[in-house]
Amino acid sequence: MLEQELPELLKLLNQLVNTAIDGVIVQDLGLFYLLKQHYPTLDIHASTQVTTHNTGQIEFLSRLGASRANLSRELNLTEIKQLSDKAHALDMLTEVFVHGSNCIGFSGLCYFSSAHGGNSGNRGRCSQPCRDQYQTTDTGAQYPLNLKDNSAFSDLDALYAAGADSLKVEGRIKKSHYVYRVIDTWRKQITRLELRSAISTDKSPLY
Repeated sequence: MLEQELPELLKLLNQLVNTAIDGVIVQDLGLFYLLKQHYPTLDIHASTQVTTHNTGQIEFLSRLGASRANLSRELNLTEIKQLSDKAHALDMLTEVFVHGSNCIGFSGLCYFSSAHGGNSGNRGRCSQPCRDQYQTTDTGAQYPLNLKDNSAFSDLDALYAAGADSLKVEGRIKKSHYVYRVIDTWRKQITRLELRSAISTDKSPLY
């Protein structure tokens, strides 16, 4: 948050504090402080862009008042379990990214979108220029910056065993039918887990 934006931010928080929202997603450390000091009833969810990737960060976020941490997208199952165990010991929840675009930048900390079109990914407005088609390179790559999408669809039971409390699905710049199909498919997978049925490996609806 920029200094001149604070009055508008406080105006927005004054409105949000009187609603039934579940939480506010926060990256800015100054905003963590303001929320804890002046809006203690608002639940704070630490954004993916805080890049939480070790237990010290979990403890730090807990002291800042976070009730949930969106873990870095780059973590493996062992690391997710380590951080989830620490979070649960501090009465915090963890959220993991399970479906959609993997950023070429570290957990979204990237300046490309801002430089390309004035939409700062670090301020929640990424327009994903890394996923665009560019002039073909000597190696034949038409999408040189576009990483393959992540899908942990077949790994839900492993994520559950690792202690993940919530799943994060990308919806940015997606059509409504995409969001509906992905969420519906994941919801059915979660229901299988809850009923202790076999986890599906059929990703065809997601394609």
